[in-house]
Amino acid sequence: VSIVEPTLTITQSASTNFQRPPGQVDAGDIVTYTITISNGTAASDFDAFDISFSDIVPSELVPLSIVSVIPSGGATGSRADFALVGNTLTTIPGANIDIPKGGSVTLIVTSLVSNNAANVASFTNTAEVRWTSLNGPDSTPQALERSGTDGLLNGGSLNDYRQQSALTLFVVSGGNISH
Repeated sequence: VSIVEPTLTITQSASTNFQRPPGQVDAGDIVTYTITISNGTAASDFDAFDISFSDIVPSELVPLSIVSVIPSGGATGSRADFALVGNTLTTIPGANIDIPKGGSVTLIVTSLVSNNAANVASFTNTAEVRWTSLNGPDSTPQALERSGTDGLLNGGSLNDYRQQSALTLFVVSGGNISH
């Protein structure tokens, strides 16, 4: 018996409009986050369905703007599948995003680093994705379907279709940074 199941990964990168070393920002910088949700290509990987995404963006970044949503490799999803409510970026209720084996969805989001950033040494953005292995009409899991409710992928629980990605940016003029 071979078990095949979807295995998504989520990665983030950030760049600024100034010539700063990677991972460093200052108040007034415009930060562009690139968040990519990818499905594996291994023989044991399988199509992922009913993707839900959530990212509570740090309060040091305001206002937030979705620049684009780019599906590739047969993935579905568009700008209309995502919403910003305050500093939370999430899939909308009823979104029907699927990522086939080898596919991905990339979100590009921009924001301004607020003056409040000067009060901290760093801030961390944590994005989360959940998925299912059965195709449904939207991102609402079907009864008894695995959907990441119990924990992160490979975290020891059975219902583990969930991944997170954290990216820390260091404020160059903020609090003390020790080495």
